[in-house]
Amino acid sequence: MTPARTLGDAPPGAVPAVAPRRALRTVHVLLVVAAVAYAGLPLEVLTGFPLDPVTSYLSEHAARGQAWRGLFVTADALAGLAVATAGATLLGARAAALPAAPDGPRRWAVVLAVALVVAGAATVVDVLSPMACAPSADAWCASAEAARTLGAQHTVHEVSSSLVSLALVAACVAALALVRGARGDSLSRVVRHALAPLVVLATSAVVGTIAVASTLGADAPPVGLWQRAQTLAACATFVVLVPLLRAARVARRAGRP
Repeated sequence: MTPARTLGDAPPGAVPAVAPRRALRTVHVLLVVAAVAYAGLPLEVLTGFPLDPVTSYLSEHAARGQAWRGLFVTADALAGLAVATAGATLLGARAAALPAAPDGPRRWAVVLAVALVVAGAATVVDVLSPMACAPSADAWCASAEAARTLGAQHTVHEVSSSLVSLALVAACVAALALVRGARGDSLSRVVRHALAPLVVLATSAVVGTIAVASTLGADAPPVGLWQRAQTLAACATFVVLVPLLRAARVARRAGRP
């Protein structure tokens, strides 16, 4: 009996086989759990918006001294573990194997899986290295942050948060690269599912620009709403990622001569 091939076993030029359905279902469930836990905004609604959503970062809710810190820390930890596990499952099973250019899917499938692992792991680091205080709600904290005097742990949090954003951008780019060139009756479904990662890329560019401008001391618009839009788009991407890959595979098969 010939064992099923994985993406890594596919010969050059061949269409790689998709991982077992059970692995894809596991990845999908994990990413849906992550989406629910990572959203942040619903928790803000439930807790009555302890911080101004226009000016604050979501991670400020997990800063030391915040009333609802435990709730937001638990949600972030759950999301991080779920995303990292989903990425590891995807990497181990090669579940992102899709018909594409002969040498294309292997690289992008690995990039997608690794990016999810990095995003999840960096989110856990965020939880373990919380902000020292909430700059949007504390003038002293804002001044100390600008002066870089809040300590190493605060700096680690800033670095890990940036890494989460970069990893999510990489995951979205990889997912879009895997579905590039899809054709057939399923193309419209691919396009609908692709909207979420496109929004992640757009909002990440805005949030990154605002963050750089603020760091350089330039006038910049409040980052809060943009960051919440970025986070919600990332959650939507988690939900549609596996359906996107499945739809793209069907569309590519239908479009082959």
